[in-house]
Amino acid sequence: MSTEQIETQPIAEAQPINNNAPATSSSQNLVPIIDKLIERPEIDVDKIERLLEMQERVMDRAAREAFSRDLADMQEAIPSVGKRGRTDKAAYAKFEDIMEVVRPVLHRYGFAVSFKINTSEGMMAVTGTLVHKSGHREETTMTLPFDTSGSKNQVQAVGSSVSYGKRYVLTAMLNIATHNEDDDGRASDSGMKDRAAAIAPMGREKFNTIYKQAATAIESGARTADQIIAWARTMGSLSDQQAAAIKALDTQEQEASHADS
Repeated sequence: MSTEQIETQPIAEAQPINNNAPATSSSQNLVPIIDKLIERPEIDVDKIERLLEMQERVMDRAAREAFSRDLADMQEAIPSVGKRGRTDKAAYAKFEDIMEVVRPVLHRYGFAVSFKINTSEGMMAVTGTLVHKSGHREETTMTLPFDTSGSKNQVQAVGSSVSYGKRYVLTAMLNIATHNEDDDGRASDSGMKDRAAAIAPMGREKFNTIYKQAATAIESGARTADQIIAWARTMGSLSDQQAAAIKALDTQEQEASHADS
């Protein structure tokens, strides 16, 4: 796909929020060992390379764990965002309103977010990157057509699609909840229905589909069990047994990784 970068949201500086050991502390224990081995000419170079690979795996695993831990804590701290934007059919939370709410929370938990927009043949790919102070990062991409509704010109169509894509990518990455802002302070009927659907028990067929996706994502290292559980709960209520089943996938993958190393 030929791409043209339209806009990039700068990454804010991510700051630590606690006194936990850095994500690289485990791997640093290997550094003096490797240094001593390098000074010994009789040591097999292949063994040193394997140690370096082990160090890299330890660093990556520690970074992923730190990312998942702080993401879970941060999601609990992000408040619901009011829907102040309106179309003829529905209300929505504006991107600038979402950023105003989440920016200080991102900073507090050591995260930063950036966006990259690529276009090709009337289509647009909006990619959001969530970066953690540990160095681990994860991306979410949404592909959508240019919004040519109404009487928009080409520039307006691109701008509308960029705003829409960034809004939904950010909401998906951080599992952000939104609410209607009624004059009397009560939720609208549609908002109540949305929340009711969100807490409805998840059926076996739907869970089995999510479980298969979870197994693939965890095995590839794309997602952790905690992230998948948080995502799944946006689509229905997980039972304790269902959450435990997804969590067990993470444990199995960690045991497999230890066995390989």
